[in-house]
Amino acid sequence: MPKALSMAFLDMAVLIGPLLARASAKAAAATPRIKWKHRIHGMNLSSYSPPADLNYTCFVLLSTQRSASSFLTGKLMSHPNIRMLGEVLDDNEPLVSSRLDDRWTLASRDADRTAFMRDVYEGPAPPTVRARGIKAFSSQMTEDELLALTRPKHVLKIVLRRQDTLAQYASQVRMSETGHAGRQTMVSDEYRVTLDRAAYAEFVAEYEAWWAYLAALSKEHPESWLWISTEQLFASPYTMASSYAHLKVPLINTSIEYDPYIPGNLEDRIVNWDEIKDLQVLIDNSW
Repeated sequence: MPKALSMAFLDMAVLIGPLLARASAKAAAATPRIKWKHRIHGMNLSSYSPPADLNYTCFVLLSTQRSASSFLTGKLMSHPNIRMLGEVLDDNEPLVSSRLDDRWTLASRDADRTAFMRDVYEGPAPPTVRARGIKAFSSQMTEDELLALTRPKHVLKIVLRRQDTLAQYASQVRMSETGHAGRQTMVSDEYRVTLDRAAYAEFVAEYEAWWAYLAALSKEHPESWLWISTEQLFASPYTMASSYAHLKVPLINTSIEYDPYIPGNLEDRIVNWDEIKDLQVLIDNSW
């Protein structure tokens, strides 16, 4: 190549390079990001994976807010052969200390999260326990912590996903604005929310990134994953039965005592329903 032409290409690269870099950065910023737990000073992350030779099943329930995950957690807790500790990776001091007999505080947990997780899965428990697990959201674990816990085939995973994402988003906005998280309080008041289309689109993109991540992860050992929806949980006792079967514990009463978290018509809970009703599309639950 002639020297003059070579220099021209070099000059063009110098000019275009920064533009391509900015375009790439802009595209990366537009890509939905999973909200993982951020490591802070003094936090020693967990590298814990439950051993394969324990005489009970180890499991984790993975979900998102306003998906009835607390309800499912309660159902699992009520089973006499399941030790379900719930959101012990949340920054809730009373919950962390009480679920493990006051052996841990938030500070001591985060100072050695590997030892904490070992206590969760291998610490003292009644001899009748045949399955032990926790519930976690992406914001409560780093990606490496999630992978260490979920990649082993012998650790069973339950993924709970709400199909009606508009109802889920409305519930989350309502909780944020009122501070009411419990179903009974939410049923008793008549607070209505106004939803923003752009904010809802961002919400869906973020959650879809989380579900896609888990779906890709599940391909390694699909038999160790159980995918259920909130709607299935309340529609059929078979869903609870399949959860117990997945965890290898005896079947107990699987009846559901009450209706889903947002009762009645969704339009009664949203001020600008006519503007956003076209967004209500149920996510395919074929996984």
